[in-house]
Amino acid sequence: MFDVKLLGGASIEGETGPLTGPAVQRHRLALLALLAVAYPKGITRDKLVALLWPERDAESSRGLLNQAVHHLRKVLGPDALLSTADELRLGPDRVHVDLLEFREALAASSLERAAAAYGGSFLDGFFLPDAVEFEHWTDGECQRLRQDYLRVLEDLAESAAAADDRRGAVDWWRRTVEEDAYNARFTLRLMEALEATGDRVEAIRRGEEHAERLRRELGAEPHPEIEDLVDRMRATPRALEDVTDRLPARAGIEVAATPIDRSSGIEADVRPPVSHVASAERRGSARKAVAAILGLAALVGAGLVGAMLVSGETSSSSTGRSPGDEVWIAVLPFEDLAETTDEPVFTDAVHSDLIVALTGVGSLRVISRTSVLPYRDRVKPLSEVAEELGVDVVVEGGVQRLGERVRVGVQLTDPRSGGVLWADSFTRDLTMENLFEIRRRVV
Repeated sequence: MFDVKLLGGASIEGETGPLTGPAVQRHRLALLALLAVAYPKGITRDKLVALLWPERDAESSRGLLNQAVHHLRKVLGPDALLSTADELRLGPDRVHVDLLEFREALAASSLERAAAAYGGSFLDGFFLPDAVEFEHWTDGECQRLRQDYLRVLEDLAESAAAADDRRGAVDWWRRTVEEDAYNARFTLRLMEALEATGDRVEAIRRGEEHAERLRRELGAEPHPEIEDLVDRMRATPRALEDVTDRLPARAGIEVAATPIDRSSGIEADVRPPVSHVASAERRGSARKAVAAILGLAALVGAGLVGAMLVSGETSSSSTGRSPGDEVWIAVLPFEDLAETTDEPVFTDAVHSDLIVALTGVGSLRVISRTSVLPYRDRVKPLSEVAEELGVDVVVEGGVQRLGERVRVGVQLTDPRSGGVLWADSFTRDLTMENLFEIRRRVV
């Protein structure tokens, strides 16, 4: 029995340790990853070669796939990869896959077993050169698995607290914060759990560390609840009330991306790319900017999803897809409509968070931000851009700050016909309170 590790990296291990040689060549590990995610179903050979060797012609890519299967069977055994008609399927009797262990534990509601099986991000640090579609697929799977893992940790922490296992609650909340250090709700729950064990010094340290991380890395202010809790912990020796009772209840909708924030009132993950970090002189208005960015992204995202549902038949007919099929969408870099040189930072943040808001929604599959950035100053026709990215629909837009208000204009386009499927504009004040109102409308 061999161990195939896909969580936290990509490797195959035998009795004497990690394997080396032809079987662990990158494309062969990628083949195992594709089959593991699809299990118990198989994947057609045509789809496999399109994902793994998109730059090769049909005959060459088929030959490379046959070689990959041959080398894997030679090392792992003939039943490790099963052939059915024109499909390949994983043979789990010959290999143990950590990803399958994680999924089986989730299905059985064995949360501690699931937490133990999750060894890190899916295919962490793994990539295939010249395989853009494989990159998109990996990003999507990584985000979905991380969502599941964060839910497992949160449920374990809540269960421990309900059972009055205070130390257990601290341990699970600590792991949750380690996985998503920017999430304000997770940090608050960890602080509360630490306070319940009498470790107020550590609770305060955690709150201050969270606030400092946001200021240092993002140029953003922490959520007021964090600073308020730290101040009250310092000011009074009395047992604190359960501060999270004052937080809004969990929403029925989640933004699928690398943060998981399960409350509608605390939008904790404000993680724009490094280039979005505000300079010191602008930090005083960072909280208002973050509120507007996240609120507008949520509102625009909701409008786009609605437009996709309304225009589904049109899009399906033009692309040859069935209404239930996955729809690939690219959100092109937004145009900065302001006259000042500082505003592209804000515009990029709205663009980034809109991608986050759309990722994982229904059958939408969103092209990664790094893939669309080269089209910031595009001169190519939209149809050519869509063909290069392999998408069915394209989102374009612009952002303009008007004093203390922000306007975002967006349109959803069928690149093949050039027809506009949906268009709208959104204007909101730069206030934290308005963010909460926007979030309530969306959910």
